[in-house]
Amino acid sequence: MTDKHPPLCRYCGKPIAKKTKSVFFGDQFASQARLHDDMFTYKAERPRSKEEAQRLLNQQIVSVRWARGEEYAAKQAGFDHITHATTWDGESYVDPYFCNGAHAKDFAYLHAKAGAATTTYTAANAKRFAEQQAKKGGQP
Repeated sequence: MTDKHPPLCRYCGKPIAKKTKSVFFGDQFASQARLHDDMFTYKAERPRSKEEAQRLLNQQIVSVRWARGEEYAAKQAGFDHITHATTWDGESYVDPYFCNGAHAKDFAYLHAKAGAATTTYTAANAKRFAEQQAKKGGQP
C-alpha cells in the first residue's frame, strides 16, 4: 500500500496497525544473526544514536530502546547505545481489512445474519434443495 494513510478496519473504523519488525543490537546477539525472519533481526553493531541505527537499517525506525548508565548492557559496552529498534517498511500493515481477528469474525457474522453468502455456500444450498425435492417427488 503506497497511500500515506493506513487502511481502516472494516468493522470499527480504526486505523490498522503497521507491520513492524524488531531489530536487536549488540554482540550478545551476533550468534543469532543468522536467525532472520519476518519478525526479528539481529545485528552485532551497537549504534550510539538513532541516526547511526538508521544507517544500519533499510527501513523507517518507529521506536528505539536504549541501554543507559547502570544497565548491564551499557556497562559491558562502556557507553549508552541502542539495544532494540522497531522498523517499518513504509507500506505494510498487519492486515488489509481488519484490526484484529475478532473484528473479522464479527464482521462475517453481521453479513451472514443479513443473508450474505459465498457462491460455494449458495451452490451447496441449491444442491441440497434439489436433492430434497427429488426425494419428495419420488414418494407417493
